[in-house]
Amino acid sequence: MTKAWIQLAKYGDILSVLPVLNYQFQATGTPQNLIVAKQYSDILEGLEYVQPVVFDGHWQDLKGAIRFAKKSFDRVECFQLYGIGMNFEKRHPSFQLDQWDRVGCLDLWDNIPLVLPRRGKYDSTKHIISISDHSQSSPFFQKEELVEQIRNLFPNHHINRIAGKRSSSIIGILPEFDASDLVVCVDSSHLHLSAATKTPVIAMTADRPTFWHGSAWSKRFAFHCRYSDYSVRKNELSRSASMAVNKVPAITQMIVPTKHRHGYNMCIGRVNNSLMATYRFHPNPKGWKTRLAITNSIDSAEEIIFPESLSKMSLEDGRIFQHNDKTYLAYVCSQAEYQIFRSLQAYGPLEQVDGKWTVTKHIVPKMRGNDFSGMQKNWLPISHAGKLWFIHGISGGKQISIQVDGDKVVSDVKCDAPVWGYGEIRGGAIVRHKGKTFRFFHSRLGDGHKHYRFRYYIGVSEINPDPPFNTISVSEFPIYAGNEKYTPDCNHWKPNCALPYGAISNESLIKVSVGINDCECGVVSLTESDIRL
Repeated sequence: MTKAWIQLAKYGDILSVLPVLNYQFQATGTPQNLIVAKQYSDILEGLEYVQPVVFDGHWQDLKGAIRFAKKSFDRVECFQLYGIGMNFEKRHPSFQLDQWDRVGCLDLWDNIPLVLPRRGKYDSTKHIISISDHSQSSPFFQKEELVEQIRNLFPNHHINRIAGKRSSSIIGILPEFDASDLVVCVDSSHLHLSAATKTPVIAMTADRPTFWHGSAWSKRFAFHCRYSDYSVRKNELSRSASMAVNKVPAITQMIVPTKHRHGYNMCIGRVNNSLMATYRFHPNPKGWKTRLAITNSIDSAEEIIFPESLSKMSLEDGRIFQHNDKTYLAYVCSQAEYQIFRSLQAYGPLEQVDGKWTVTKHIVPKMRGNDFSGMQKNWLPISHAGKLWFIHGISGGKQISIQVDGDKVVSDVKCDAPVWGYGEIRGGAIVRHKGKTFRFFHSRLGDGHKHYRFRYYIGVSEINPDPPFNTISVSEFPIYAGNEKYTPDCNHWKPNCALPYGAISNESLIKVSVGINDCECGVVSLTESDIRL
């Protein structure tokens, strides 16, 4: 049986799908037939894994290309997502993901390489930063500002502006990328080409006319920024660029698989000197309600048993903690009426009953607003001198902490709220490390009720271990920023989410458990040098 693939144009879209063709070549040993428009076929010259089949028609005539293909091949797979008189369903957050999904290879996205030959050499005695700032289909209107930012950041580097350079083939640019200390690309064919270099890449991606039209997030990027976010993320871009050029490793997370499908918002903690973790999961993958699980290993995870009165509620964001030699769980109860969501904060003893981890008492602190009249969540529990406290939140420029005894609020204390450049500090986890008390927290910038229009950040502060738990110092930059990493089979995926829920310390490391995009659990390992206050 003969087979052909279709991607008529353009250069960037062809580069986007070449990893799939190379993967198929490696599996079969047979060069893959790719039907391509004549004007773009030069990009395939010299690729051992592709057999070009030139379509001598307009690159937007997909119907004609399909008819052409079916005359010569038994099976036709189509990557292309545009054609005159044709409409395509946008199923995923980026056209690239839909490209790969159309041929059944979405599970390979970001996991197989783009392999291209080097055509020519690029010799230079200077340190180089290559910038591709021109895009015909997705222009970046602040490109001169971006170039000036990079030039000022690296005054001793030669700024190599790729746009406008003539080359016999776009692949001829690759040696320049390889010779650079950093590659900066707007959303263009050069951004897709950069997948074939090991040089760190700063990716500026389009969000006009929709986010779908922008290139997909990739783990290979040193920094990924949407066009409309550039003005507010300049400092992050500069820091990421400096780290990349100076070969400072970026802080990354280790993904922790969960027994329940797509568990997230994990809290790690110690229970009687044993490491335990709780996480949130959806018993119905298409429903919004969640339950909580507990585990000391992936295989042994079990659902936490709650009082029957909570059976119709969504139970969320568990934080396991010790208080007076007993184990407790702080958690959020949510309910919805006419798509209006409300929640309250609760806690209770976490004990083993008949071999099952059980919250034996549902305790709701009697504080104004903690009654389903609004949204209460992210209370941070602290056991101090035999008394239980919660850092409740910020109001009127003051951080409010409450002491509770059962459901009674015994007292509340206030101090100046910490100030941070990435939004209001919320929730988090507290850990004591080498005589200091650190609080890992999250914040959020943007409109939190519009898809993509917000981003979560994780930061760290040193706080006073005694009430009112005032902040001593705060990190200048986030230790972790939410990203658009995509989980295709997760119905509750949300981009740019990163929230810390638990932290533990040993002599050399602090490990912070985080929730990622409402789909995954991660652990970030930090050394003292990573905590820059």
